[in-house]
Amino acid sequence: MTELRKLQLAELELLRIFTDICKKEKLTYYMVCGTMLGAVRHKGFIPWDDDTDVAMPRPDYERFLQVVEKHLPAGYGLRIYKTDAEYTSYFAELTTQKFQVNMLFNSAERRDAWLDVFPLDGVPDGKIRRKIYIGRLNFLRRLYQISRYDKNVNFEMRSKGRAWYERLGMICCQHLPLQKLFSTEKRLDAIDRALKSCPYESAARVANYLTVHGWKEMHDKEVFGEGMLYQFEDMLLYGPSKYDQYLTELYGDYMVPLPEADRIGHVGEITGGIAERGGGT
Repeated sequence: MTELRKLQLAELELLRIFTDICKKEKLTYYMVCGTMLGAVRHKGFIPWDDDTDVAMPRPDYERFLQVVEKHLPAGYGLRIYKTDAEYTSYFAELTTQKFQVNMLFNSAERRDAWLDVFPLDGVPDGKIRRKIYIGRLNFLRRLYQISRYDKNVNFEMRSKGRAWYERLGMICCQHLPLQKLFSTEKRLDAIDRALKSCPYESAARVANYLTVHGWKEMHDKEVFGEGMLYQFEDMLLYGPSKYDQYLTELYGDYMVPLPEADRIGHVGEITGGIAERGGGT
């Protein structure tokens, strides 16, 4: 068994724990991004994938953050930026000590294997209101990215596939210590307020904006619907009801795998076993 496969099995256990919590607490979730693509195209992990992604409607996400700790077995944890000063992503992560990995984008970063848990937020109706909303969040995200640039040291990897203005910003950060002008926590607080400004319950369109896909992850709420069960490895997991529309809007011709040269993950070195922790969750 390869080290990548061992990592995938550790992440599968995270998914099992996560879905058990959702069942006990009656919370809605969906597989998203590469995890959903893997379910449809491979009935499990994309063979070269090294992470897992789920999303929850904002009300369910907030409830999940409140109850998750009481359900977690020993050796598992939750990371959110509001309680973990070393964690600088907006969305939550479930983590397991069973594996530690060196990150591909920043080889100095060593961390537990994880499951990304994203909030799904409402997007305003009306072209003008939506453009203002999108512009505001794009601006806030740029400031956030600047604030943590020193944690993303691999420029070539991080800039691959990004828009020209994002690459320009990264070039500026290479030569000017702009990150020292901004507090990452305050930038994340600003994003948090902006995302919550349009209630999920009354919105016709929703977005999972903080993924690498950005506004490609904006869909009609009915695309997610009540969710459908899909085979993922040895489990049945919920994903968007209209999976074809979801995956087409996100990936285009999603049944055609990426060229081998573009199959870039998150993880560099994978080390099995219980890890000695240098920081807390």
